[in-house]
Amino acid sequence: MAYWPRYANNQTTFNLQPNHLQPSTKPPSTFNQTTFNLQPNHLQPSSKPPSTFKQTTFNLQPKNLQPNHLQPNYQKTFNQTTKPPSTFRQTTFNLIMTHILHIDASPRGDRSISRQLSNRFIQTWKSFYPDDTVSYRDLGHNPVPHVDEKWIAAAFCPPEKRTPELVEAIKLSDTLVDELLAADRYVFGIPMYNLNVPSTFKAYIDQIVRVNRTFTFDQTGKYHGLVPQGKKMLIFTARGGSFSPGTPSADYDYQEPFLRAIFGVLGITDITFIHAEKLDLGEESRQQSLANARAELEKAVGTW
Repeated sequence: MAYWPRYANNQTTFNLQPNHLQPSTKPPSTFNQTTFNLQPNHLQPSSKPPSTFKQTTFNLQPKNLQPNHLQPNYQKTFNQTTKPPSTFRQTTFNLIMTHILHIDASPRGDRSISRQLSNRFIQTWKSFYPDDTVSYRDLGHNPVPHVDEKWIAAAFCPPEKRTPELVEAIKLSDTLVDELLAADRYVFGIPMYNLNVPSTFKAYIDQIVRVNRTFTFDQTGKYHGLVPQGKKMLIFTARGGSFSPGTPSADYDYQEPFLRAIFGVLGITDITFIHAEKLDLGEESRQQSLANARAELEKAVGTW
C-alpha cells in the first residue's frame, strides 16, 4: 500500500539518490513517473530507519514542480538545492499537516464496532502522518445537551444583543462550531440505531447546524454551506442488518442519506462511508463483514 507525501507548510528534507531522479518509464502526456529513494526516518520520524533506503514512486505533473502550483496558498512548495553533495542530492518538500476532528457516538466502550473502526483508522493514519493533529470528542460517553428554548433564543439573536444568560446558553454550541470549522477532515464512528443515527449524534447535529455560522440560505430557499470547501469526511457505521443497495432492507437506510444531506447543507460533500453490516446475521456473516470493513479501512488510509 502506498502513502503519498502531501504538500503544505511544514518543511521536511529528504536525501535523494541522483540516479533515481530520472523517469523510470516513458511518461504519459501529462505525467512523468519518477522514482525516489527516501530515508524512512524522514517519512516516519518516530520509527527506526532500516539500514537501506525505501524506494517510492511518484507520478508528478511537470507544471506542479514550479513554485505556487502544488498548493496555490503557499509561497514556496518545492525547493531544490543547486549543488548536491557528492553522493546525494538534497531536496526539500513541504508536507501537509492536517487537523482531524474524530468523533465517536456509540454509548458502548470496547465492544463498539464503530468505535473500534474509527480508532483503528486514526491510529493507522497517525503512524503514517505523525505530524497530523487530532481533536477527539466522545459523544457516546459525554453527550451534548439537546437544544432548548434559551438556546433557540440565543441562536437567532444577534451576538451583540445577547444577554449574559443567552451567551451562556449558546456557549457550547459556539465551541462545537469552532471545532468543526477548524478541522480539515472528519472521522466519525456512528452506529445505526432504529434505521438512523443515535440521539446523541442528532443532538450534536442540532448544536452545529447554525444559520449564519455553518450555513445560510437565499431568497429561493436554497442552502449555502459556510464550511470552507475542500474538507473530507470519513464515517464508519455499525449495523445489525444489511442495507446495501439491492438488498431487501436498502430502502430502510435513513442513516447515510441523512448524514449526506445534513452535512451537505453545511458544505461538506466529500463523504466516504465504510459500513460494518450483517453484525446480527450469524457469526460467519459478521466476521466476513468485519473483515471487509477493515480492508476498506486500510485502503482508505492510502487513498483518503
